[in-house]
Amino acid sequence: MGKNNTKSWFREIALVCFFLSGASGLMYEVAWNRMLGLTFGNTIFASSTVLTAFMSGLALGSYISGRYADRISKPLRIYAFLEIGIGIYCIFIPLSIKLLQGIYIPLQRSMQLSFYTFSLVRFVLVFMLLLIPATFMGATTPFFSRAYVRIGERFGHGIGRIYSINTFGAFAGVVASGFFMLENLGVRRTIYTAVVINVIVAVVCLLIDRRPMGKTKPDKVEENKESIPLSSGQRKVFIALLIGLGVSGFAAMVYELAWIRILAMILGSSVYAFSIMLATFLVGLALGSILFSFIVKWKAPNLLWFGIVELTIGVIVVVMLPLFGRMPFYFVDLFDRFGYNHIALEISRFFMAFSVMILPTVLLGSLFPMVTHICTRDYRELGRRVGSIYSVNTLGNIGGSFITGFVLIPYIGIQNSVLLGATLNILVACGIFLVYDTPKLTRRIAASAASLVILIALIFTIPTWDKMIISSGASVYAPKYADIKDKERELAMSGIGEELLYYKEGIETT
Repeated sequence: MGKNNTKSWFREIALVCFFLSGASGLMYEVAWNRMLGLTFGNTIFASSTVLTAFMSGLALGSYISGRYADRISKPLRIYAFLEIGIGIYCIFIPLSIKLLQGIYIPLQRSMQLSFYTFSLVRFVLVFMLLLIPATFMGATTPFFSRAYVRIGERFGHGIGRIYSINTFGAFAGVVASGFFMLENLGVRRTIYTAVVINVIVAVVCLLIDRRPMGKTKPDKVEENKESIPLSSGQRKVFIALLIGLGVSGFAAMVYELAWIRILAMILGSSVYAFSIMLATFLVGLALGSILFSFIVKWKAPNLLWFGIVELTIGVIVVVMLPLFGRMPFYFVDLFDRFGYNHIALEISRFFMAFSVMILPTVLLGSLFPMVTHICTRDYRELGRRVGSIYSVNTLGNIGGSFITGFVLIPYIGIQNSVLLGATLNILVACGIFLVYDTPKLTRRIAASAASLVILIALIFTIPTWDKMIISSGASVYAPKYADIKDKERELAMSGIGEELLYYKEGIETT
């Protein structure tokens, strides 16, 4: 009994460590976004670079460590060494970014590169710099998962706890760094705080690893000694899910970067915008996964579920677009109510932006566990199947991060980028409805056609943002607008009586 109690305590301490690990990882991400905003001179290129490097590193680290985690006798020790490696490497990132200027600035002067080409050169250099610590971060999860199960936790329940704890730790890291630490400590001290967290986590885990745990009885899992080939129907479902999840991962990054840009225009701070977006996505992913785990207890998902969720995501994103256009009014109203209390004002602004983005992010959070569950139920080669699902989804994230930041927003604008993401979700739904195995082909065609009709109707009925309102600087000029009555305030912010001569959503600003 005493040994079981000891194991229980060690499990809880290990979970606290993984919570702190998730927090430190997102502290780095927010700090890097701030630093690169100064390096690149704009929010979108910086955010695109950080997100692309972060996603690529997580995928690469998880893939590499996943191949070796089961073979290591001391996975918690490897996890601790990875945490130390992250901390040591990240200490030198501010200096390394400065040293990179000694490479790309002379390159620009000698080759006379265009701004866009010069930005791509900087992207490659900074991407390679950030890829290494992000890869270490991606490698921590498989090793920690293996170690946590070895400390006496049952497999299924343990993995669920690990995912949720780490995600909520990441949320805490975003809020702490984006809204408090950068303002009060600065970028370097924020990074150093995250480094200290890495070292503390590593030391605690090494101490736990030195304690004898005894042998753990794992859950009974039915092992398949032979690979079972897929039938033609199973192969069709598997391919459809992979394509759909990859496209959905691309669309998710379109939303992230577009929302960062529009919130930066309204809030007047790229750090707050980046932090609000990241916090919303993290909470949405966690809630979506939790809700799905409850729903799946009474009904097993299938391909139709995936199509319906994709359709719903696209519809909600488009329907929510006008709310972003009206958000400057809402922020001025908040200033009118909470302007006397800075903390209350910032919290209310956070939750207002959060409420606009949370529904589609919750649905996006349900997709990965849904696809995993469908594949787990249908196929017995689980390891490679789940690996394929994760890699395709992450490749979609990487492509969406890069293309949105460097192509879509500079060339087609913020609102059109969001519409393109929603279009991709709805087109995925159309394809899923066509391949879904129902008795009648006419029903599948009708469902797919109905989705297209919904898409076309939404695109032509959703109003475009009022350019005078969206660029009115509501956050900066809120005191001026708050002193005006409601109707006059709207007229003032919409620029009635003034002529809009030029509007351009450029790479650096609007």
